[in-house]
Amino acid sequence: MAQSDMPTMRSRRLGGELRQLRLDAGLKVQDAAEALECGQPKISQIENGKRGIRPLDLTTLLNLYGLDDERQRASLKRLAKEIHKVDWWSGQGPFLHDVLKDYLTLEADSQAVRMFEPMVIPGLLQTEAYMRHLYEAASPADQVESLVQTRMKRKELLDDRLGFRLRAVIDAPALHRIGGGPDLVAGQLTHLLEAGESSNISIQVLP
Repeated sequence: MAQSDMPTMRSRRLGGELRQLRLDAGLKVQDAAEALECGQPKISQIENGKRGIRPLDLTTLLNLYGLDDERQRASLKRLAKEIHKVDWWSGQGPFLHDVLKDYLTLEADSQAVRMFEPMVIPGLLQTEAYMRHLYEAASPADQVESLVQTRMKRKELLDDRLGFRLRAVIDAPALHRIGGGPDLVAGQLTHLLEAGESSNISIQVLP
């Protein structure tokens, strides 16, 4: 990915975290530039997500900022490494708007997601039949299949071997709004019960 294609969601996140670490350490852009032996514009571009950062330079800044948390250091290094990563949804074209693509990036990079859903079953817990029923009622016919396949692909995050955890709170009325016929309803409710048995999935119903 050329620098002209930035910022990306990941580069903005990395830059924002590095800026906050610098500010928390009471340092100026000039201090970071001197540590990397570069000009201030480079530091500003990194913090604005307009350019990446080499592993050695990142380590230098993390040391300068006094970051001792090994988990946070590892997370930032992974984020820096994946700034130019081409995700599977990048090729979905105009059916997925930029805000949704940014959300998918955040979701894919997360170790845990917590959600509250008052109207429908959370997307990651929907059966294919249920999500198709929803999309057919609200989306153009030529987009339904792409949207369904995108949501089905997202559900792969729930494979507990990936270390991803989901906690979902569902408002009780959402369970009564499933619609689509008795077979669809039964299938969706059965799926929720089965998903709730997974060690990395917690489902609660708000009365």
